[in-house]
Order: sequence, then C-alpha cells, then structure tokens
Amino acid sequence: MNKKPNWSNWYKGAKWGKLFKKGHFIWKKPNSQIKKLVPLLKKKKFRKILDLGCGSGRHMVYLGKKGFSMVGMDISSEALMVAQKWLEKEKIKNYVLIEHDMTELPFPNEHFDAVISINVIHHDKLKDIKETVNEIKRVLKKKGIAIINVASVENTKFGKGKRIEKNTYVQLRGKEKGIPHHFFTEKEAKKIFSCFKIKEFKHLIELNAHWFIVAEK
Repeated sequence: MNKKPNWSNWYKGAKWGKLFKKGHFIWKKPNSQIKKLVPLLKKKKFRKILDLGCGSGRHMVYLGKKGFSMVGMDISSEALMVAQKWLEKEKIKNYVLIEHDMTELPFPNEHFDAVISINVIHHDKLKDIKETVNEIKRVLKKKGIAIINVASVENTKFGKGKRIEKNTYVQLRGKEKGIPHHFFTEKEAKKIFSCFKIKEFKHLIELNAHWFIVAEK
C-alpha cells in the first residue's frame, strides 16, 4: 500500500478509519448490480478494474475470483488492512491496494477498462464529486465503463444533520457522524455524468434510495 493522501485529506481519512475500526461497513456480499454486470465486462474482454472506495474489499474479492485484475483504492488505511487480509485469505493474487483521495486519482490517463464505485462518491461536497467524476473519466480507456451509484433525494437520510450546501448534509449522530452526504435529484445525477454516454440509469430503493449509473467513456 502506498500513495498516502495529502495532509488536506487526513481528517477525512481519519473519520472513515474510526468507522472501520469499530467494525462498520465490513460488507461481505457484492452489490447485486455489480454481479449482474459481470457478463458485460467479460463480453467486452475487460481486464483491469479500479474499485474506487473499495472499503473492506467485497468487490475486489468477488471480481478477483472472476479473473479480473483489481486495483482497490480507499482513503482509509484501516479499510485497506481489512481488504488485504480478506484477499490473502481467499488466495487472490492479482491485485493492488492504494491509499489515496478520490478527487485526484494517482493513475495515468486511460489506464483502466472499468471503474466501479458503490456507495462512495456522494460522501463529499458537489464540487469535489464533480472532480471525482472527471478523474474517473480521465483514467478510463476509450469505451471504458464506469459503474457507480449515488444517494437520491428520496433517501431516508436526506435533510438530516447539518446542511453545508444545497442537498448536502453532514450526519450529526449515529455511525456516520461527521460524514457528508450529497443527495442527487434525477436531473442533477444525469448532469454530473453528462460527460459520459449513459448506458443505464435507474432509481433503486433496495437498502436505501440511490441512482445507479452505467456510463461509457
């Protein structure tokens, strides 16, 4: 693990680190939508995938077992330690873990066949989310696929906590205390991904309401 986040992002990483230390977000099952898209990734003969905000590694383990070469990136060193132990236990070899902030990805242009990011990029202010989306596009190869979800304004957490900008709230209690959430309207979600060709766009309410997007560069 290398490429540690700069000091301006230390506080953000520390907050997530505390959550992982307490055992929060140690998810084991892959997102159902990711599972459905594996045939598409194989059909396109994709090989190298970035899991942006990989957390404890559930998608790295799942996709690694399917034969993909995985790069997992997260701002929390604690999350990456959990992921590494799991990957080692499952005897998955073809992976790299990197500690870094998502608004400035430490990869060259057109480096990945696909980028997945589940329950991650909406944990920021809108300006930073836009930077992250631009970075995702930059590191994707031509015809590469981004598979992402973002929180919806119909999410039960919408409007709760401290409002720091329009549709962005910092949670004041519970396990996500201190964590920002930006909640997207349909129009805003489509706009932020307008730099891509949107192949799939749907509103899902499983677990909690969010927009699910499959977009091609």
